[in-house]
Amino acid sequence: SISLSAPMVKLNDEAKVIQTILHEVAHAVAGYSNMHNENWKRIACGELMKAKERGRKIFHVIAWLLVLGGYFLFEQYSYGFAFVVILFALILALDLLRLFFHLPLPFLSLLRTREKQGLFGPTKTLFGMVITFWLFPQDLAVASFLMAIFGDFVAPLVGQYGHHWISFNRKKNWEGAVAEFFINVIIGLLVMKVV
Repeated sequence: SISLSAPMVKLNDEAKVIQTILHEVAHAVAGYSNMHNENWKRIACGELMKAKERGRKIFHVIAWLLVLGGYFLFEQYSYGFAFVVILFALILALDLLRLFFHLPLPFLSLLRTREKQGLFGPTKTLFGMVITFWLFPQDLAVASFLMAIFGDFVAPLVGQYGHHWISFNRKKNWEGAVAEFFINVIIGLLVMKVV
């Protein structure tokens, strides 16, 4: 069994505690004979990345559905657009405070390493949403945003079982790409008829 020291948990941030737990889980999975060897490292890195990515994907889906829900609370398109612009301004301000004044935010443990040095994903996505809702009709904008949310969620879920790697991007496989394509087609058909 895995146990944690309460004083040590209090001394460390959430990301460090989660990393320690996953470290110990990797020991349990790899077995006693694989103490910090290559087999253990492979398991440890895989478990840490899977847990972090699952957390990121769930956070993304919930957050973006809340944004879309807020957008649809307003009856007029212009009010919904104003809501998204204001939300973008707030998130951008938080992101800039994080970058320049090291403001601690509760979701920092979900950030990828490259996001810690620059603007993080939600800021960029909201900027894209503002531009999309400004330039395109509402049904097309909503469809594209739902495709980004659910396509991005489904591709890695299916892709983790795939074995046919895309030659120009060895981190992605055809199984995940095809799953995302079908989800996007279904969303396009549903939204373009419903909205």
